[in-house]
Order: sequence, then structure tokens, then C-alpha cells
Amino acid sequence: MTMNMRLSGEVKEDERDYRISEKASLRTFQIIFIVQGFLYATLAILGIQLPAQPVVGALFAITGISYAGIFQWYKRM
Repeated sequence: MTMNMRLSGEVKEDERDYRISEKASLRTFQIIFIVQGFLYATLAILGIQLPAQPVVGALFAITGISYAGIFQWYKRM
């Protein structure tokens, strides 16, 4: 069976990838939650009014970069 998969080029997903994805998602959520809380508190204390679109875009970028980095970090472990 293994030889047939190698010859056909078929890739079987490993359950380890799913566990890594779960761990990376949780860690990313924890990071984003802290960043959002800090950002909200800082803006509220300083009384700064920002348009929502750039803030949401920055948080979205931080989320994607954090997830990709944490996924790679867990995958190497």
C-alpha cells in the first residue's frame, strides 16, 4: 500500500497536522485577544478616535502572520 501511494504521488494527511493547526489557532487567538485588549485600552485612555478600517486591517494582518509563524514553530517541534 505504501509503495502504491509513493508511485501515484498521493499525499495522505497526517493527524499531526490537525493537532498542530488546533494548537496554532488557540495560540493565535490568545495573542490577538491580548493585542486587541491592549489596543482598546490604550485608545480609550488616550481618547484617540481611529477609523475602523485600518485597525481591522492591521489586526487581520497580525492574525494571519501570527498563525503562520506559530504553525511553523509547532511543526518544527
